[in-house]
Amino acid sequence: MCGAEPMLRRSTNSRLVMVTGSDGFIGRHVTQTLVRLGWLVCAVDRRAVVAPPSDSRIIHHTLDVASKDFTRLLRSTRPEAVIHLAAQSSLDALERQPEQGIRDNIIATANLVEACIGSSTRKIVFASSAAVYGAAKTFPVREDATVRPISAYGWSKAAGEQLVMRAGAQHGLEYAILRLSNVYGPGQEAKPEPGVIALWLGALLEGERLRIRTEGNPTRDFVFVGDVAEAIAAATIQGTAEVLNVSSGQETSLIDLLHLACQVAGEKSQPTVYAAPPGDIERSALNPTRALHALGWKALTPLELGLKRTWSYLSTSGWRQRAATAGG
Repeated sequence: MCGAEPMLRRSTNSRLVMVTGSDGFIGRHVTQTLVRLGWLVCAVDRRAVVAPPSDSRIIHHTLDVASKDFTRLLRSTRPEAVIHLAAQSSLDALERQPEQGIRDNIIATANLVEACIGSSTRKIVFASSAAVYGAAKTFPVREDATVRPISAYGWSKAAGEQLVMRAGAQHGLEYAILRLSNVYGPGQEAKPEPGVIALWLGALLEGERLRIRTEGNPTRDFVFVGDVAEAIAAATIQGTAEVLNVSSGQETSLIDLLHLACQVAGEKSQPTVYAAPPGDIERSALNPTRALHALGWKALTPLELGLKRTWSYLSTSGWRQRAATAGG
């Protein structure tokens, strides 16, 4: 639970909210949080859900946000708010296929914004990223720091922010832009970025060596997905024209994270060192004070507890079988 919980009232009139990227890691947690708070959820993801949720309060649609079909859906359902989580988040994929990243992260966002302007949608909650700050100089980074991304992913998120803010300034659309730090927790895909915690815990579960970048002693600000879902739900209800960091505010070195992961798993690992990918940054830590003032939100899950919950999930959820059959 997080500090925003007392401020979130259960909806008594079954208000409708749309969540894009609903079958993604963060999207699944956000959807369940909204349902718990009494919302009806129009869940949109371009991947077909193998086992659609049985809860009648979640209506799933398999659609690409950049498509005309999505525009028609939004304008016909007329959700009170749209939470835009759908995005390509892989630094490597965006560097290799920038045109796909432009479509997924910029054109899709532009299409969503235009659809909201032409409907009765009150608000957009846009999931941005710490990547928009690039190689910041002062830590923890505040929202008024210069936006200077160095990766294709960071640039695409910065462009998405501008599209949302323009709609607010020119059309009066309410919005909240949430710059998320490194989100982790149960259900995250095991991949180097942005899912290093799931990747490492999965490797420890399989008895494999961990891969780590050590040059420059890189750091990250890890925030538990349950806390992030609460922040997104709070931003859906409260405030407007807000740009907020959603983070733990704690800077953790990857070396310290590796030791803590091994401790939680009760395993040892001799890590393999690798070079940083293009667009990667050395330090990352965000100041979440503004979110506390604007939303009454604070991340309350300590890193060790979050790691234990993630480890428990991996250990009991058939992760081995899924990892063995996963493609790509």
